[in-house]
Amino acid sequence: MKTLRDVALHARVSVATVSRVISGDYPVKEETRRRVLEAINALDYHPNGVARSLKSAKTYTLGVLVPDMANPYFIQIARALEAVVESSGYHLLVASSDEDAEKEIGLIKVFLEKRLDGMVIAPAAVSLSPELASFLSSTLSVVLIDRVLDGVEVGSVREESRQASKLLVRHLVSQGHREIAMITGRKLTTTSLEREAGYRDALQEAHIPFCETYLMWGDYDQETGYLGGKRFLSMKDRRPSAVFCANNLITLGFLHAVDEVGLRVPDDISVVSFGDPFEATFMTPKMTIVVQNPADVGRFAGRMLLRKLERNSTVHDTEEVVLPTEIRLGSSTRSLVVN
Repeated sequence: MKTLRDVALHARVSVATVSRVISGDYPVKEETRRRVLEAINALDYHPNGVARSLKSAKTYTLGVLVPDMANPYFIQIARALEAVVESSGYHLLVASSDEDAEKEIGLIKVFLEKRLDGMVIAPAAVSLSPELASFLSSTLSVVLIDRVLDGVEVGSVREESRQASKLLVRHLVSQGHREIAMITGRKLTTTSLEREAGYRDALQEAHIPFCETYLMWGDYDQETGYLGGKRFLSMKDRRPSAVFCANNLITLGFLHAVDEVGLRVPDDISVVSFGDPFEATFMTPKMTIVVQNPADVGRFAGRMLLRKLERNSTVHDTEEVVLPTEIRLGSSTRSLVVN
């Protein structure tokens, strides 16, 4: 088994320098730090995490809690976040709340019991219980991703949703569509509320009356998209000519429904998606989407959390990062405008 001394000899530094790099508690020149990390990797050295945490009162473990680890969007966030924090000696414990607020609270309590140094959370609801919200705000390093919480004073990283949703629906309007449906996730998250608001903004701007029948709430999963497709495509009176799917998995489910009933995109129905339905990347036609960058979310969140840990900042740290999104036009929509 390799020892701290072996790493020091390999990197041509002192044992104390290796300890400083691993602990992250003392400044070390970047070149020296690089050599030590390369030596650790080359020798496959594994520090005694238990002894290190007892000495420093740290566990060097971070919790990541997302709604659905099966969603490629959150997988990419977690991978990018891990790449940032592992360079400082931290490891991740990842869990899924399944969009269940009670399960989420239970998992947060488990993370607290394990004395994790910090958490990255994509909350399942707009608000937590007052007691837990107060605790997170005042005693632990926490960064929120993708969504925010009411009454919790912590940093957050998310992508812009409302304006991007408005632009997607505005594109449909510009092509002559007026009967535009939307399939989205639960009302409990800020993501859903922002995307619904963008949908309504575009309709209002175009003087198109909002129709409750054309709005379907569900989960951010393929089943919701499939059920939404079955519902909208089976309408005998005023079937929508276009559908806005509020995330990548909903879009995949909707496309399966379209195929099952024997219709085609965009000949029979136009579709736009918030996020890239990865499995549909090589399908024809190419989707018109909001381009998201989950890796950027993960990197920003990782750096934000490391800054909080380095300065031991847990109170009134409300740094908010909203990353820009953009529209990528494809051929999944059909113009109804008569020239």
